[in-house]
Amino acid sequence: MVNQLEVSMSTRGNMRESTASRLPSQARNKKITLVVSIGLALVTGAILFGSAASQQSTPPAPTGSVMRVAAVGDIHGEEASSITAATAAEAAKADIILGLGDYQYPDGAMWEYNRYFDKDWGPNVPKMYPVLAPHHDQDWSDADPLRYFNGSGAHGYKSAVRLRPYTPYSFDKGSWHFVAPGRAAAV
Repeated sequence: MVNQLEVSMSTRGNMRESTASRLPSQARNKKITLVVSIGLALVTGAILFGSAASQQSTPPAPTGSVMRVAAVGDIHGEEASSITAATAAEAAKADIILGLGDYQYPDGAMWEYNRYFDKDWGPNVPKMYPVLAPHHDQDWSDADPLRYFNGSGAHGYKSAVRLRPYTPYSFDKGSWHFVAPGRAAAV
C-alpha cells in the first residue's frame, strides 16, 4: 500500500510542478505547502489506519453447533425437473428450511402438489417453515397449499408448524427467533 501511495504522490508531484510554474511565487509556495501537508496527512493516516487494521484479530469462530438454514421459494413447475430435485436434495442438508412462497405452479392445486412437489420436496416438508404467497399459493386462505403443508397431501407430510389462514407465527431455533408474517404480500 505504501508503494501505491508513493506512486500517487510522485504523479501528483509532477502535476504540482506544471501548475506551480504558472502561479506567482508567493501564492505558489503557499499552495505547494498546503498540498504537501494534505498529502503527508493522507499518507500518515493511511499508514496508521492500515497498521491498526492489520493488528486487529479476527474474531474466533463460534463454538458449539452451527445451524444450517435453507431459504427457498418459487420451487416447482408443472413438470418433473432435475433442477428442482437437485435443489431439494441440497436443501435437505439444512437443519431448517424457510419456505418463501410460490411452491407449486401454476396455481397450487392439491393434485399438482401430489404429483410434482410431493416427490421432490415432500420429504423436506417436516423441517420446513412455510409462508404462503398471494398468487400460486392462493394466499393464506384455507386452500390446497395450506392443507398440503398441514398434512393432507399424498404422503401426509406436515410442516414443522401448523398453518392457519391469515395467522402469523414465530419460532425459536438455537439462539435465533424467526417470525413469519400472516401475509407475505403485505410485508
